[in-house]
Amino acid sequence: MPGLLHSWCCFFFLVYGYLFAVITNIIAAPFNGILAEKVEELLTGKTPPAEPLLQMIWRTLGRELRKLGYFIFWGLIILLVATVTSWTIIIPAVLTAVWGAWSMAIQYVDYPLDNHQRPFDELKSVLRRRKLTSLTFGGTVMLAKMVPILNIFVMPAAVAGGTALWIERLRQEGDPGTDSFPTQQQSNSSSKSIT
Repeated sequence: MPGLLHSWCCFFFLVYGYLFAVITNIIAAPFNGILAEKVEELLTGKTPPAEPLLQMIWRTLGRELRKLGYFIFWGLIILLVATVTSWTIIIPAVLTAVWGAWSMAIQYVDYPLDNHQRPFDELKSVLRRRKLTSLTFGGTVMLAKMVPILNIFVMPAAVAGGTALWIERLRQEGDPGTDSFPTQQQSNSSSKSIT
C-alpha cells in the first residue's frame, strides 16, 4: 500500500509541476514561435518562411495540442510502469525525471522546427540524434521551472535556448533552415562513416 501511495504522490507532483507549464505554453505558443524566429534570425541572419499571422497562430495552437496528446499518452504509460514498480523508489523516480527532461526538450526545441513547418515526428528524430544533449537541456529547463518566480522567466529563456541548441548542436545538413538538402549519395556516405 505505501508503494501505491508513493506512485500517486509522484503522479500528483508530476501533474502539478507541469500544469502551469502546459497552460502557459498553449497560450504563449504563437508568441514563442515569433521569439524563436527572431532568435534564429539573430543567430543565422536568416528567417523561417513567411506566414500570415492568423495561419501561424492556428498552426502553433494545433501543434501544442499534438504535443499535449503525446505528453499525456506517454505520461500515462510511465504512471502505469511507476505503479507496477512502486516497490522501489528508484525506478519511478528515474522514469519521471527522464520523461520530464525529454518533455521539456520536445517542448522548447520544437519552436524552430515548427517555424519551418516540419512534422512532429521529425522533431523527435532530431532530438534522438543527440539524446544526452537533448536530455541535459530538457533537465535544466525542468529544474528551473520548478523554482517559484524563476519559472515565469524560464519560458522565453528556454525558447531562445532551444532555438540556439537546434541551430548550433542538433541540426544537420538538410534539416530545416539549412540551404541544402542531402542527396541519397550523401546520406549513404554519412551512414557509412558512422559505422
